[in-house]
Amino acid sequence: MEIESLTTDDSSATMAEVLLLASVSQQPYVSELLSFTLDRLHKEPELLRIDAERIRRQMQEVAVNTYRAFISAADALVSIRHEVLSIDKHLGSLKHSVTG
Repeated sequence: MEIESLTTDDSSATMAEVLLLASVSQQPYVSELLSFTLDRLHKEPELLRIDAERIRRQMQEVAVNTYRAFISAADALVSIRHEVLSIDKHLGSLKHSVTG
């Protein structure tokens, strides 16, 4: 009975050490992994691959559905840059005429 207790205590200590090695953002996932069965752990890489593919598809959909907004934002940035350069040029001319 004492051997089982030591094994359980050792297991808990090992799990705590593993959690300490994980970053704060990773700790919930690592904690979840530690609760999985061996069969579930074997499935995890494939489940992560499927999840990553789903997220990639969602990102593509967002990019396709909002490409006009991206283009408009890029056009606005170009326009603003030209306006700022024009203002800078006029302020330079004004400074030169005032001091000159």
